[in-house]
Amino acid sequence: MSGDELGPARNVNLGTLAHDLAVLEIGTRLGKEPGQSFKPERRLRHERARAAAVSRYGRENVGQKGHVPDGLVTFDDGRTAAVEVELTQKNATRLKKIVNAYKTSFDEDEVWYYVRGEALRARIAELCGGMSKFKIMEV
Repeated sequence: MSGDELGPARNVNLGTLAHDLAVLEIGTRLGKEPGQSFKPERRLRHERARAAAVSRYGRENVGQKGHVPDGLVTFDDGRTAAVEVELTQKNATRLKKIVNAYKTSFDEDEVWYYVRGEALRARIAELCGGMSKFKIMEV
C-alpha cells in the first residue's frame, strides 16, 4: 500500500508458505464481512513494537512471550476475535500453553481456530474444553 509505514514483506519462508497463504485467504474473506475488519499477524507485531517504543510497559502476549495470533478480527462494536490457523500438529506443550492462556485472557472475546483435519480439530477441541469462547472451523 502506498504510504503504509509497514512496507512490503521481504522474505518468503517456503516452510510456512502453505500456512501463510491460508492466513491470507482467511483474512481476506474475514475482512470483507460487513461490520468487521481483519489485521494479520505482521501488522499486529508492527503495532505492538511501535507501542512498546512509546511505552516501556509492554505486556506479554498470549501463550508465550512474543506470541501473536495469526490475525485479529475487530467488530464495529469493539469486540475482537483472535484468529489461529493450524494446518499441522504444533508442539503439544506449546499448543496447550497458548490455548490455556486464551482461556484466562480478557484481551479477546473469542478465539477462532481454523484447522486442517479431524485429528487436529479433535486435539484443539479437547484443549479448549468446550468453552464457548473458542470456535473451531475446518480450512
